[in-house]
Amino acid sequence: MSQYHAIINSTTQFQLFNWDANSFHSNQQLFLATDDLAHVRDTFQSIRTLSIFNDQEIEVASFTEFDGFSSISYMGRNYSSQLNGFANELIITLTKVNLIEQVQRIDEKVNPVIDFDAMTLEEFKNWKINQLSSMGEQTIFNGTDVELTDGTIKNFTYDLEDQSNLLNAMFIIQALDDLTITIPYHGHGEPCELYSALDILAVYIALQIFSTTIQTLVNMKINWVRACQTKDEVSAITYETPLPDEWMQRANSILVPAMEIVNGLKRKYFPEDEPTDDPVEPTNEPTDEPVELTEPTEPTEEPTEPTNE
Repeated sequence: MSQYHAIINSTTQFQLFNWDANSFHSNQQLFLATDDLAHVRDTFQSIRTLSIFNDQEIEVASFTEFDGFSSISYMGRNYSSQLNGFANELIITLTKVNLIEQVQRIDEKVNPVIDFDAMTLEEFKNWKINQLSSMGEQTIFNGTDVELTDGTIKNFTYDLEDQSNLLNAMFIIQALDDLTITIPYHGHGEPCELYSALDILAVYIALQIFSTTIQTLVNMKINWVRACQTKDEVSAITYETPLPDEWMQRANSILVPAMEIVNGLKRKYFPEDEPTDDPVEPTNEPTDEPVELTEPTEPTEEPTEPTNE
């Protein structure tokens, strides 16, 4: 199970006791794995940006509509399934800014003015890492094409809602242990229809392989950026840049055993298919093709704060 952390105002990081996107959208509460009430109060009294990252350093959510908090509750030391152990738990309820300021903050985030020359090496690395993480996230959310059992090929997205829906469908299939059932689902841009259990399995397996591959390769690219010694080296790395052999070997050392777990599902439900153990560079790109990152020749303003620690 993934672990998550929150970064407030692009600077302060908190380990999350638990993260559920649907729950957060409903109640605007964060569950923090800490008992440092004073630090939490000082940090959250003035919020401009809130970002949520998973343990692969991929940003899974970003918010600009909060300005502070209305309450903080210490829940004691409890068991966290996401952390796989006991931890202190604080629950903080966030408050939103007015609509006009929300629009201003969104504009600042969408249209930042960045002075690369004024950045330190570490600031430039953090900026680059955030760009790679965002592109990787969008690639995963855009999903991939999947061949169904009747030979047709459909595109399936894999955003947070899709991931939750597919996990629920998989739970039903495994709980009932019945491959004759049908489950309502839909391809990208298509109306909902009934899918066979085997088609749901095919979609889940394909998207899980796709997501795991993207996450692992982006993580290797992020670590490659962190190992750079100059800004020129960092600038040369883009989302499309192939991994050097050293980093690709590291990726494969993670992907091969990870794929074996997924291939176990394929062998169980699709024994006629030969699993492929050798991961390859993904060919799926985000819907909006990433632009080559280059430094502006005449920077005019201060850089934005880096979004990753």
